[in-house]
Amino acid sequence: MGTLVDAYSSFNWLDGLVRGHPSAMKEHPVWAFAGVGSDLAGLMQGAAAAGEALGASRLAAAANTPVILVGLVTMMGMANSCGFGEPNNGWQFASGAEGFKKAADALRETKPPDSWLGDASDTYGKRNEEHQQRVAAIAEVDKAVKDALADEAHQNNSTRGTLDHTQTILGLSIPIAMGLYFVPEIGPALSMICQVGAVGATMPNALLCYRDLIANVQRNSSAIEKAGARYSELASNSKA
Repeated sequence: MGTLVDAYSSFNWLDGLVRGHPSAMKEHPVWAFAGVGSDLAGLMQGAAAAGEALGASRLAAAANTPVILVGLVTMMGMANSCGFGEPNNGWQFASGAEGFKKAADALRETKPPDSWLGDASDTYGKRNEEHQQRVAAIAEVDKAVKDALADEAHQNNSTRGTLDHTQTILGLSIPIAMGLYFVPEIGPALSMICQVGAVGATMPNALLCYRDLIANVQRNSSAIEKAGARYSELASNSKA
């Protein structure tokens, strides 16, 4: 199990070192440089732990920083559950809503003129008005879905950013904990205090932002379910 955890965490640190943090250099250079440093520090854990098999047991013990590792792997799990790549912000539904609005406007231009008289004119006018109301209603539902997806995408990106920052800060504490380990006599105890303090300082913020994400997902999921029910209602009415 320990080997799997090490492989999982090393893969995430390597991904951040090669792809994630360098790509953020233009927008957030300070956090990007800090993130690269944190990724390197994280990779040091695996490298030094591997050194234990070669007899470097003291260095391996210092680099293992088990408390920090648990905190980082927990945050990595949260971040990975947010997915990869740019989240869907619902732009397709925005286009759909705009299209239906234009259709409703076009239908208003095709209402029967005052010169038309009789039952056929009345029936045409009634149907025309029904179509206007239907396409306008669909446009409103499309907009509701778009708003829910856009809000979810924003929250997702915000959560990813917060989790990345907390991992960066926690990862940068690894060299400090490693250095404290070599203090004569009390080194291991100081290193453990440093690890517990680092996790205690960063984990609450990570948990808070992740809890907010879950609440946001539930709220937007409810909005999309209501939109789905409204789509079904409009489809049923169109067949009546």
